[in-house]
Amino acid sequence: MKLNIGCGHEYKKGYINIDAFDRTVADRVMSALDLDFDDNIFSQVDCMQVLEHLGAAKSIYAVAEVYRVLKPEGLFRLATPDLKSSFKRFLKGDEEQRKLVMNWIFGLDMPGMSHKYGFPEELLERMLLETGFVDIEIKQINTKSTHPSLKATCRKALTRGHQFFTHFRRKLVQIGQVDIDNQVDVIDKEVILQDLLKTTLKVDDANKVLEVTSTSSPTIGQIYLENCVAENLVSKDNVEHHLRILEELVSLGFSKMMTQLFRDMPVIPGGQSETFETVKSMCEQSVKKMLSNDQEAIVELRNTSKKLEGAYQTDIFSRTVLDTMSHNLLALGAKAFAQDRLDDAMTHYEEAIRFNRDNTIAYWNLARLRVLNNMLEEARHCYDVTKNMISLIHPKLQIPLSKNIENEIEHTSKGNRKHIRRPVLSLYR
Repeated sequence: MKLNIGCGHEYKKGYINIDAFDRTVADRVMSALDLDFDDNIFSQVDCMQVLEHLGAAKSIYAVAEVYRVLKPEGLFRLATPDLKSSFKRFLKGDEEQRKLVMNWIFGLDMPGMSHKYGFPEELLERMLLETGFVDIEIKQINTKSTHPSLKATCRKALTRGHQFFTHFRRKLVQIGQVDIDNQVDVIDKEVILQDLLKTTLKVDDANKVLEVTSTSSPTIGQIYLENCVAENLVSKDNVEHHLRILEELVSLGFSKMMTQLFRDMPVIPGGQSETFETVKSMCEQSVKKMLSNDQEAIVELRNTSKKLEGAYQTDIFSRTVLDTMSHNLLALGAKAFAQDRLDDAMTHYEEAIRFNRDNTIAYWNLARLRVLNNMLEEARHCYDVTKNMISLIHPKLQIPLSKNIENEIEHTSKGNRKHIRRPVLSLYR
């Protein structure tokens, strides 16, 4: 039995033809992200010009679904626009050819026909390898046309770990632990999943699972071990203690606790990475104490959990989450600044820095706000921090931006504040 995913108007004899949008010839209407078929039933799956419609994040889960339903040694064939060749054709083409290439790169503005992503060859190969496919061959086809493509063929490896992992991914989506409509969420959690996959493929090591997930997403760790037990990859007796720890961490809101701890750490400009690693290390030590049944440490964590503020709605502790929180506060600060609510703006910018010690724009805006509030000594300090941050994090912009800041300081020192009564929105403007 064979499967043709995203058939469109191309009906293939001898296949089950499915499409999520076009019912014209499809045998069944079905998403590539949730294949309604049992494991290991297809000898071949074709997925021609589909992944680009899904995007980078969703493609990971679509390819995992293909792996799940293929028989061992089953053949997977796919095609997707060749981004590199497409841009070359665009640059060389005349006006009419450019229009055609643009349609090929971006798709059509209609349901299911827009293109959300273009795969470089190396990224496509890596995604297939990480899913568990072998004998991967990728070729460029139609390179001289306005529709250049990459065509890949590969086979499903005889690896129980990869098959288990497709079930695990499916479970995470079903229970809402991974939001495949949110690319940031998918990519952020993909880091954890890839570390867990390495654990699955090597040895039964519950300690490693705890290490990977406890200080990032205990929920994912808990679900992972529960699935390992359910599918007889490990015995419950071997992981029972680790499961109890992960369950405790989930109930304590450990990811939120870490976020709160990070927020409350001393603010050292430019110290984002160092502070992040410090918090991770501190919390890893707490987990190790739990692993050794240190009841005092457990009681301390429980007491800390009771004091948690309700603002941190996150199930994962990561740099991306912290950056997102900081970015949101930066936007609120800019809004308050534009509305002349200067005290509110200052509060938002100060909070933005607590979540991202490298937030140069927040420091610059605090300098302006403190000038406007006649806090001149504090303003000068913020200007100095801003210049130091630019040299540290944005060295290519150091000369022009440092000059802009010095001009700004000179104008404000002469009482000219008109030009600083609006927020800095970007370093690139």
